[in-house]
Amino acid sequence: MSSVEENSPYSQGGARMAIRGFLGSAARKMGLRGSPEAAQVPEQIVEVELGPKIPPRPDWYPESYIPQADTADRLPFEVEDRDWRAEYIAPLFGKGLEIGPLHRPMVRHEGMDIDYLDRHTAAELKIKYSELGDLPLVEPHIIDDAETMETVPSGVYDFLIAAHVIEHMRNPIGSLEQWARVLKPGGLLYLVVPDKRATFDYRRVRTRLEHLVLDYLRPSRERDFDHYLEYAVLVDGFRGPHAFLEADKKAQEDYPIHFHVYLPEDITRLLGWFSN
Repeated sequence: MSSVEENSPYSQGGARMAIRGFLGSAARKMGLRGSPEAAQVPEQIVEVELGPKIPPRPDWYPESYIPQADTADRLPFEVEDRDWRAEYIAPLFGKGLEIGPLHRPMVRHEGMDIDYLDRHTAAELKIKYSELGDLPLVEPHIIDDAETMETVPSGVYDFLIAAHVIEHMRNPIGSLEQWARVLKPGGLLYLVVPDKRATFDYRRVRTRLEHLVLDYLRPSRERDFDHYLEYAVLVDGFRGPHAFLEADKKAQEDYPIHFHVYLPEDITRLLGWFSN
């Protein structure tokens, strides 16, 4: 597993990162700790690059759908079949909060007492998102927006789990701010973040830190719509006016697409910036 050492630029403020395939990252100063759910990308693929150098494009790398999409992208070429969740929940004890568990809540041990948060009840989720079908959804204890968590008091949880959540946030930095707020001092934040290369987002342009900072400082529904349009074209496969109509439909429904997509180093940089 690759990690950012204590003397690296991202170790300032007590931040240390660890990444493997589906990504987890830690920032001790903020009481953040993340971990991977499943190793989908091998170790030699996920080495963290701290400098500005962009690795050369391999000869075997296929043509990207749009030129920008292949910037510093490297495809995984083998899969390690290992579930990391049980290993990485070991440090989580006490009262915790899990955001958006749906049909696959995080595994737990006897020392964990977890509240579940979602913006809809289980019954409402099944009506709103027919693709969930007959999956056995977890009934949330708290109905609230994961980006604002207005009904959740500050400093009440020992840990917070957000598995496959941050990519759905319009304002990831604002979300991290709220998630850190509800943690007790020294509390842990467990993140699972998909590598875009291993998902339906593989054609999309990775999200840079500067874009996330802009979303934090100047939230924009117009910029959010650009993500819906990109999703309609590069994920759903619509073209021309049909793409606009599909994007508008999802926007009107407030459908939780992946607003932002990441590589391992993007999450490392985001949490390093946030912890400082």
